[in-house]
Formats: sequence, structure tokens, C-alpha cells
Amino acid sequence: MSRQNADPMLVTEILGVHPQLLLDDIINGANETIYESVDSLEDFLRGWIEEKEKAGADGDELRREMDQVSGTLKYKRM
Repeated sequence: MSRQNADPMLVTEILGVHPQLLLDDIINGANETIYESVDSLEDFLRGWIEEKEKAGADGDELRREMDQVSGTLKYKRM
């Protein structure tokens, strides 16, 4: 049994846009959401560390750990 592929021009005509452009927009939207989520998490952790410091925890150790995690996340975003 042979498999038939849809004509790219027909798909473009039906969707109104080229399928690759649609996929690019979806991927870009997902990436933006992930970046914003990571930034929000980093802001939350910085506030959390400040609260822990006020309660007497070792802020330097917490900051080092957060910087390690933050650096890893930023590296993976590239």
C-alpha cells in the first residue's frame, strides 16, 4: 500500500499560511512562555532567599546554590 502525502500548496491554501511558519510561531510562543516562567521562578527564589536570611539562614550558601541552578537553566536556554 502506498502512502500519499498532501500537496504542500494545498495545505498552505487550506490553512492560509505555510505549515512551517505556523509551527515556528507555536515553537516561539512556547519558548517565550518557558523563558518567562524561568525568570519568574528566579525572582521568586531571590525573594525566598531574602526571607530565609531574615530568619537567620545562611544566605550566601543559598545564593551559591541558586546561581548554579540559574546558570544551568540559562545555559540550556541558549
